[in-house]
Amino acid sequence: MALMSERDRALFTAAEMALIKSSLPKEIKALTPSRLKVQMARARQAAEKYRDLARRQQRRTKRVSGFGRPTPPSNARTERKATLLGDAAGRFEHRLEQLEHPKKRKTGRPPKPPLRETSGFATQRDALRRRKQRRRAASESALAARVTRQFQKSKMRAIQGHIRASGKRRQGKRDTRR
Repeated sequence: MALMSERDRALFTAAEMALIKSSLPKEIKALTPSRLKVQMARARQAAEKYRDLARRQQRRTKRVSGFGRPTPPSNARTERKATLLGDAAGRFEHRLEQLEHPKKRKTGRPPKPPLRETSGFATQRDALRRRKQRRRAASESALAARVTRQFQKSKMRAIQGHIRASGKRRQGKRDTRR
């Protein structure tokens, strides 16, 4: 959470300042989930508004000063305002997630799957069968890719097209004779 100084407080309107204050830890705990959603939407909308404004200001200063010269940080206050509002939106979102999923806690590692009661031989046989299937599938796809590359290299495709066309012409002649 970004700390707010007196200069930062001077950036905001009264409504925006109320939005920022309601995202602070003491006030955010009193908000209901529906109110959190509304506040989150307002904070996101305001952050996006000031982010866009900062981009427009940046383009304008680049256009005025030229690309070779360094530009003064004329939109630093706008960027700071967008950052603070974005942080507030993040706090609303985090609190809403806490309320919707109260028992969602991060633990070290996921629980182990239950052990299956099988004989070692059957498990090994299944593993061997799966391994062979993977090898076979890999070798078949590798073989198909190799054959395709070989045809493309040797211009077999053009030759095959010629043979196919001549065969169709012959068949057409035979059909007209009948």
